[in-house]
Amino acid sequence: MLPYNLVGIDPSFSRTGLCCVMQDGSKRVIFHNLSHPMTGKASADGSVKRGFHSVFEAAFVLANDVSSWVNQFDPVRVIMEEPLPASSMSPALYCLDSLIFERIHDKVIQTYNPSTLRTIHSKRDYTKTDSVNRATKLLEKFHAAGWGVPVVSKTNKVRPPGHDCCEAFLYICHYLNTHGMDLKTLTF
Repeated sequence: MLPYNLVGIDPSFSRTGLCCVMQDGSKRVIFHNLSHPMTGKASADGSVKRGFHSVFEAAFVLANDVSSWVNQFDPVRVIMEEPLPASSMSPALYCLDSLIFERIHDKVIQTYNPSTLRTIHSKRDYTKTDSVNRATKLLEKFHAAGWGVPVVSKTNKVRPPGHDCCEAFLYICHYLNTHGMDLKTLTF
């Protein structure tokens, strides 16, 4: 066991995926989603905030929510996705990631570019379904090793909550795998 819990973050305005692999002896994997849409909002004077104001407001709220969620798992270390430098959402995601990073920078031990998922999936073109499938297989290993993971009660099948949380979990697994922890036997 590590001397701290590991949290993975896949930042997004539509649904930020969060995952915590508990290292406190409880052997649990916890998932959570957070969102705050960027919508135009009427202010007291009747004007509508759009663009920068909308992005900043959503990023500010999400960063505070992410920070609160992460801090409940102290002692904790964070692995998070960083935005691609060139995409249609890059400016907004840089704002979001920067605010999240500012609030928890002392806990962040690794950031990964989204292209890291190509390495994780061992292929250039992957889908969100590929992320869910890979995370499900890893969670099945965790479950078989006695870890508490999300399962469907009637079938007892492992079921992660969605691709954003799955990618946050995959970043944690990638970190563990590249830092000498054996995911085949789940010894870390």
